[in-house]
Amino acid sequence: MEKSHFLANVLNFGADPTGILDSTAAIQAACDSSDHVYLPAGTYLVGHVEVTGHATLLGAGDHATTLKSTCTTGNVLTFLDHGWHVRDLGFDAVADRTDGAYIYAAWKQNREFPDSTAPGAANFATIENVALTRQYVGIDLDGCWSVNIAHITAFDGTDDAVAPGGAIIRLGRETYTGPVHIRGLTARTS
Repeated sequence: MEKSHFLANVLNFGADPTGILDSTAAIQAACDSSDHVYLPAGTYLVGHVEVTGHATLLGAGDHATTLKSTCTTGNVLTFLDHGWHVRDLGFDAVADRTDGAYIYAAWKQNREFPDSTAPGAANFATIENVALTRQYVGIDLDGCWSVNIAHITAFDGTDDAVAPGGAIIRLGRETYTGPVHIRGLTARTS
């Protein structure tokens, strides 16, 4: 199914901006239907969303729109293709996360030619104006190329005594990652 190029508002897919009901299915449906997904101001409970194709996820501001993870492990947003963008979103969790990332993108086997050794990857991306709270790993890029990261604020990461090895941004855990340009990273307690 080919995606629309028009803006898909997650509220039109049944997302709950009050943070009471799980919005995973609604956000996934919006991502499956369009290259441009808008999350209005609010808090959205979410498990795992897999984003394919060129995609932009846009919130109303890093302190206005929050994706709140219902899981303490696993990745929240996984990007599988080139040309993805995350802007003006906040991330939080119902409890301290002990594994996984809020934003994850990695080298993968090429889905169009599964028998090929040519890689597919989540390259040519932008992460901008994002707030991370209670992250184990906020942003995890593994084998990605040409990624621009700007204006990231991280609050209260998971304590090393609870889950050692966390990071605000992790690059190249399994595969070389680069170039990645980072501008404006702030880490602080709340």
